[in-house]
Amino acid sequence: MPAPLGATRGRIVWQLLLEAYAIVALGTAAGLLLAAWLTPTAATLAAHQLGGAIAGDVVLSWRVLIAIVGVSIVSATLCGLAPYLRTQSVRIDASRRGVTASRRQRLFRRGLIAGQVAIAFVLLVAVIVIGGSLRRILAVHRGFSADGVVAIAVSLPAAKYNTPARVTMFYRALQERVAGRLGTDAVTVADELPLTGDRGPALITAYTGGVTVDAAVRTVGPRYFALLRTAVRSGREFTSGDDPLAPPRVIVSRSLARALWPERDASGQRVRIGAAGAVADVIGVVEDVKLASIDRPDRPAVYFCAWQVPSNSAHVIARSPGTVADVLSVVRLEVAAMDPDLPVYGARWLTDVVARSPGVPARRLTTSAFGAFATLALVLAGIGLFGLFSHDVASRRRELALRVALGATPRVLRRAVFSQVGLMLALGLGAGVVMATLVAASLKSLLFGTRGTDPVTFLAAGGVVVLVALAAAAGPARRAAGSDPIVLLNAE
Repeated sequence: MPAPLGATRGRIVWQLLLEAYAIVALGTAAGLLLAAWLTPTAATLAAHQLGGAIAGDVVLSWRVLIAIVGVSIVSATLCGLAPYLRTQSVRIDASRRGVTASRRQRLFRRGLIAGQVAIAFVLLVAVIVIGGSLRRILAVHRGFSADGVVAIAVSLPAAKYNTPARVTMFYRALQERVAGRLGTDAVTVADELPLTGDRGPALITAYTGGVTVDAAVRTVGPRYFALLRTAVRSGREFTSGDDPLAPPRVIVSRSLARALWPERDASGQRVRIGAAGAVADVIGVVEDVKLASIDRPDRPAVYFCAWQVPSNSAHVIARSPGTVADVLSVVRLEVAAMDPDLPVYGARWLTDVVARSPGVPARRLTTSAFGAFATLALVLAGIGLFGLFSHDVASRRRELALRVALGATPRVLRRAVFSQVGLMLALGLGAGVVMATLVAASLKSLLFGTRGTDPVTFLAAGGVVVLVALAAAAGPARRAAGSDPIVLLNAE
């Protein structure tokens, strides 16, 4: 040590701080370079999961840089002073010709490792329960198939298309032209896509019986349910004959049919739309479709035919083996041929609509973040365990060699190391279970179909932590088992 050689306390502290600042400066510089490289990727991910508006907020601003530098300086100062403060409780043991840490220091180091184990356990539990919730949400029956479906928005100005007849004529012609160009009849229109929200509801009253239900209202074209592969439970779906000359007709969801006519088939019944609205014939019953969110119950739905109740803003929907760009180019060409002033926008796969529906992006982003943190925590816990027991074995090499000389087997020495690992795991996992139970309450809004305190989840997370700990301690245990008293005596 420099102190016995005449170095002052100030010089020792300054040397320790310089070493700490140099190491932290290199780490901070590497971290900033990595952050600058990953920031565009993070912005793209955030835009994809949470919408394009948030992408501009994911930047490496000067405030972030100041915070990073400040934390780095504080960390370097604490790390630099810690070795000097430790010298106050370190004794030189002449009989062992070395420096031996006090019991308090050993307990402190083991406490830090146990804390890392607890944090890693909590993060793993969060990853498992939120990731499981995301998987369950995406597996929920949505009432439609999104694979291979492209949706493109078209908007007709009310000043020019000022009558229902003109709107209907435009969309009927557009549907036929796009279907002809794509070579498929799997083309339709709809005012809204599934999982994009629940517009203003309407009161639907059974014409006989007087039961009234608050239902979501959608306007769809012929072949809509066949295109989305939504099951028609009874009756039929809309056809080209359901036009303004035909009597008003609607299709109801299965939940609405059960609410209005629990003991009868809804097909052939009649409903009143609104408090004193028109009366319409029910021509079919379809499977319930998730209209607003996957993870919450939707209200019942009533569907009007787009040829009878047209909407100026609509989506052209097509099931095509091609790309979004292929379908978009066809729709643009046909719209331009019919009216070159109309905007065509919002081209996307329906699978992207599902991926960005309420509840999915937040869970996916949270799972990714917790997964990254859990991986980092596991790595740090593994490194900490490896370093701690490597140091412990090195500092106890004389004791271990003497135990070998007295007849201790390698198995006994390995057991001594792993028993210490087991003690720290027990402490860390015990604290982790308590922390995870408390954290589960704050994650309740992100859970779906599972509990944050599920015993199977705790066992799985604990198993991963135990495997990492055993792998980290395997090397030091092997070195402890290989202690040779002859080598030690020669060194003495």
